[in-house]
Amino acid sequence: MNSFYQKSSLLTTLHAYFFDLKAAGLSKPMGLNYFWLCLALLVIGDRHSIRHLFEQFLGRVTKHSLNTFYRALAVIGDHLPQLEVRNLTYLLTLIPTTCQDLPLLLVLDDTVQPKFGHKFTGVKYLFDHAAHTGKRLVNAHDFVTLGLMIPTQRDQDDQPVYTFLPLATHLYQAEQATKYQQAAQMIKTTLKSIASDQQVFLLCDSWYPKAEINQLVMTQPNLAMIANVRKDTAMFGLPKRTGKRGRPRKYGDQIHLGNIALNLCSAGDQIGIVRCLTRLMPQPVYMIRVQRKTTCRLFMATSAPEELAAITTETLAVDPTQLTYRTPETSAPAPALRALAYYQKRWAIETYFYEMKTFWHFGDYAVRSVAKIEADHHLLNTAYTLMIVLPLTQPSLAFLVTKSLRERKLWLSRQIQAALFLASLARQVQRRLKTTPAKVVIQWLASCWSGVSEKL
Repeated sequence: MNSFYQKSSLLTTLHAYFFDLKAAGLSKPMGLNYFWLCLALLVIGDRHSIRHLFEQFLGRVTKHSLNTFYRALAVIGDHLPQLEVRNLTYLLTLIPTTCQDLPLLLVLDDTVQPKFGHKFTGVKYLFDHAAHTGKRLVNAHDFVTLGLMIPTQRDQDDQPVYTFLPLATHLYQAEQATKYQQAAQMIKTTLKSIASDQQVFLLCDSWYPKAEINQLVMTQPNLAMIANVRKDTAMFGLPKRTGKRGRPRKYGDQIHLGNIALNLCSAGDQIGIVRCLTRLMPQPVYMIRVQRKTTCRLFMATSAPEELAAITTETLAVDPTQLTYRTPETSAPAPALRALAYYQKRWAIETYFYEMKTFWHFGDYAVRSVAKIEADHHLLNTAYTLMIVLPLTQPSLAFLVTKSLRERKLWLSRQIQAALFLASLARQVQRRLKTTPAKVVIQWLASCWSGVSEKL
């Protein structure tokens, strides 16, 4: 990296993110290959394969062979857990001091990526609810993704602005573990790098609040869940003490969805909340009913909504002294807005999936082994993270905050190519100065510039 010459250059700034990879188990040469692969993803717009990146970029700016980068991909796949922990540790340092008291949000979801052929490891026929081909079963890979949302600043109303950053994308392999076990392990690994006194909320859809996920939420004191659940989830009131002999009741009277009082209107929605028991968890939870015309949705929060920090201006006017959760008919729905405000942040992972599949060629990987497939998506996540982190950490790039990710990538691609050109030009000038007179060097530079200007 000494060949980049200028300490303030964009290339040096990008390389600083990859400077120390010893903790992740990567050697210095392998860390440099890791850097070049991420740089290629930022420069090349249409990523089809490692070979494509090599032919369009890597083979021109490095002296390595194609096999070197295939080998680097395999090594990255073997050290993926350490690299993910390293990235998480770095991302936690981006939280400003004014937002240290706010909770972190973990967003969990999975996506299906159709593939042609059966030579990819782990490919199988899967149900795709979002398919528009007329076929519900597609030959595909299923990726479980865990994202982190951190407060990066406060707006003019002194409310936090949360930024989504991908942490891990792992291929689901049914023969090794269930999807719940795999997701629980990803969350458990993430919590090890987060302080035990830091409040963390897990946001997920109705697929995940079951099995190992619920057990993890109950055993981790700093982890709570806000999730969408099925409308037919069985709900029961809290059991009442009768004073009679015998084992007390485990559940109270059953609560039907229509029994939850709707006495709050918000943007066309009628909202009600009740504290009750379910068969999902042994402890009482807060069930939130949201009714919009003929559509009804049900949400579950394991933490008291009135105790949540207000992250929107609409949820500030909640009076905790007026809250009751005794029966569905006397429930106070006002704090439900706070829980729903948190759950709305989950949509960031859907936007991430859309951007990855539309602009970052998420499904164009051509490697077959699980380690290389996961390493390929880790590189994509790292490049995606750099696009978001750079404007937040570099004052000179602050103007990119208002730009879309496509505009940021296009701008960075041009700047990286220009920096590489100048670095290559400086090396050639230095080499010629040692062997040729200054007049000849100046003439050569003039000819180079005229050639570049003609192309432009």
